[in-house]
Amino acid sequence: TGPGTNTYVLGHSRFVVVDPGPDHKAHIHNIVSACAAGCIEAIWLTHAHPDHACAVPHLMQLTGAPLVSFPVPAPTFDIPGLPLPSQPATDGMHLTVEDSAWEALHTPGHASDHLCFRRLNDDGVLTGDLIVGEGTVVIAPPDGDMRAYVASLQRLQALHPRVLWPGHGSLISDAAGKIENYLEHRRARETQILQALEMVDDITPEALTQRLYTHIDVALLPVATRQVQAHLIKLATENRVRAEGDGRWTLISRERP
Repeated sequence: TGPGTNTYVLGHSRFVVVDPGPDHKAHIHNIVSACAAGCIEAIWLTHAHPDHACAVPHLMQLTGAPLVSFPVPAPTFDIPGLPLPSQPATDGMHLTVEDSAWEALHTPGHASDHLCFRRLNDDGVLTGDLIVGEGTVVIAPPDGDMRAYVASLQRLQALHPRVLWPGHGSLISDAAGKIENYLEHRRARETQILQALEMVDDITPEALTQRLYTHIDVALLPVATRQVQAHLIKLATENRVRAEGDGRWTLISRERP
C-alpha cells in the first residue's frame, strides 16, 4: 500500500476513527492512545479492503464503537470478523463529530462500497482510495469499475473541495488540480488504448498492456493489465470496443458492413 494506510482520528473528546487500517497491534494501540482523552464513539470505513478494514473487528471489540460503512451483499475480500455495519451508510447521509457536520458520499469505482466523507464546515474531503497522495489508484475488475470511478471523480470535482485527506500519502492542498490530473490521466490512457486498437485487428489485454507500458517493471504488469481491462470494460459499455470470444478486443469502428 505504498507509504501505508492513513488512519484519521476526528474530534477532541468524542472521537471517530476513520479507516483503522491493518490488524497491527502497535497501530491499534496508537489509535486507542490517541483517543485516551475521551471515548471512540464510531468507526467510519471508506471501503472494506484489507489495508483499511482488517483492524475494525479488534477496535470494535476494544471500544464497543459502532461501524459506519456502505453495505454490500458480498464483500470482495473475506476479512475475518468484519461485521455488517452497525449503521449502514447511505449516499448523502449526514453525520456529526462534535461540532463538525459531515456528509457520506457513495463513490464507487475503486470498490463498489467506497465512501468519501465530506466535512461540510470547510469542504475538506476524506477520499479513501478515490484519490491518494502519490500516484494513481488501482481499478481491478470485477468489483473495480472504471466507468463508475470516473463518474465518482467528476462528482467530487463538481463539489469544489478545498482540501483532500487521502487514504494513502500526504494531504492534498490543491484539490482542484489533483482531481483534474486524475481525470486527465484516465482520459489519456483511454486515448492510448483506442489508438492501439486502431493499429491492430484485435488484441488481448496482456498484449495491449505490453504495448502501452513499455518501461514498467515486469512484476507490475499484472496490475497494469487489470487497469487496461477496466478501461476496456468501460469502453465496451459505451459501445466503442467489443470483447471477442477468444479473449481479444476489437475496436467497433473498425468493423465493416
